[in-house]
Amino acid sequence: MPRLPLPAAPLLLLMACGQDPAPEPTPAPAAAPVAPAAPVFDTPARQRAVELIEASPFTEQAAVIAGALAPHVTLQPRRTTMDALPMGASRLAGQPDLPPGLPWPMFGDEPMALLAQIDLAAVNEQVPPDTLPETGWLYLFWAVETGGWGYEAKDTASFTLHYHQGPVDELVRTAPPDGLPEMAQAFEPCALSFEPGVALPQWLDLRYPKELDLQENLDAMYELWLRVTGLEPPGGSLHHLLGHPQLVQGDPRGKAATFRGGEPDDWNLLLQLDTDEPGPNWMWGDVGTVYVYVQDADLAQGRFDQAWLVAQGH
Repeated sequence: MPRLPLPAAPLLLLMACGQDPAPEPTPAPAAAPVAPAAPVFDTPARQRAVELIEASPFTEQAAVIAGALAPHVTLQPRRTTMDALPMGASRLAGQPDLPPGLPWPMFGDEPMALLAQIDLAAVNEQVPPDTLPETGWLYLFWAVETGGWGYEAKDTASFTLHYHQGPVDELVRTAPPDGLPEMAQAFEPCALSFEPGVALPQWLDLRYPKELDLQENLDAMYELWLRVTGLEPPGGSLHHLLGHPQLVQGDPRGKAATFRGGEPDDWNLLLQLDTDEPGPNWMWGDVGTVYVYVQDADLAQGRFDQAWLVAQGH
């Protein structure tokens, strides 16, 4: 707390004593504001990324590039059967374990498809502190055939991100109603494991360091970007929570701010689901990606229903 200057002696009291009023003391200069320290994370994934950056053609810019690293949690899918998935376990596709009373999300007459069920208790140790709720489940549904791709205001009706917190023994494994689109019927349930990872922002991302001008070296930068994320050229599927998106087109933050509110810089990636035919057997457009963004304030308050979904394809 800054120290306040002492109040000056009352003028009338000094005059009654026959003394000239003392000059008011000069207020002490206000302390310069201290910028909050950026969160520090030091994991084997980050250490490896820094080594790759320092050994890259961009050694002179290594400090700036390394400063843009952000942690994420990689989702590793493995095809399985619904019978093999414990109640409440994390998954891509398949049937959800829903809380009682939650109706199956619909888009008009079309049942939405389950894209992901995430058990936050299982992932909590992998995320930075105070980032996600320690317990509960996230359920992401999307109208995969007729729903919007996040480029119009009406697209808010074609997806839902639901958060539930409660005991696992209240959950009910729920089959979709009739009318699930043919595309969604071909999805394969996948169990999920979680691994800590790290990524760099791409040049399309608002988080890309503005002081870097690497337009003449984009091929080398792309190769570095792949290796930092743990992918080998020419790339592959990457699903993850938090961190930087692997963008196909422009930064979706502008669309999120336009249709949900706030400023683009208020929005951050919550979940990325990539095209993955060997895993859940889905492809978004032409080898595209689905992104779910949430505002910082909504994330802090657990208001996941205020998220915004954007899909991009090549």
